[in-house]
Amino acid sequence: MDIEIWKEAVLVHCKQRNDLVNDRKEIKSHLEAHLKQFFDFDEIEYVDFDFNKILLKFNRNVSPIPPKNIGDLGMDWIISTGYDDGAFSIVIIEIYPFGIESYEECNQS
Repeated sequence: MDIEIWKEAVLVHCKQRNDLVNDRKEIKSHLEAHLKQFFDFDEIEYVDFDFNKILLKFNRNVSPIPPKNIGDLGMDWIISTGYDDGAFSIVIIEIYPFGIESYEECNQS
């Protein structure tokens, strides 16, 4: 293989990777802005790379109260409890942008 062809392939690969990273940042920013309209969360965690499940975590002693316009969220969600790094009980809202059924189908063994 000619080294110049290899160099060109590496440059194309790097550009595509950078484009994907930038697109992902923009998608996250847009999604987080949408979620902030409904929940005042303290931390967000993306469970998988495909945005199929997102966790909104709240500081201890903070209980999220879903707003009256929660129907406009446009996503399935479940309120549950979990633990923070200090083993304190916290509220977690599981968000399923593509629906719970879709998430379960994607994660069947």
